[in-house]
Amino acid sequence: MLAKLPPMRVIIGEKDPLHDDSWRFLERMVLLKKDIKKIVYHHLPHAFMSYEHTVGYKIIIEDCVEFIRELLAKADSK
Repeated sequence: MLAKLPPMRVIIGEKDPLHDDSWRFLERMVLLKKDIKKIVYHHLPHAFMSYEHTVGYKIIIEDCVEFIRELLAKADSK
């Protein structure tokens, strides 16, 4: 099932209780040679993108926009 997934980008908060699960997922995708990239934001909790007052919020949004641009460019090149 994982082999059928499209290219993806993952953002992870270091203090997220799902942090370890995210890493295991990333490792499986790498083993399948899938197009996957990650950014880990240190000291951030689960759902950190929901908090406008998160330190570095604008940088996080810019990183997400860049990930989206990258994925759209890949889709356009096909």
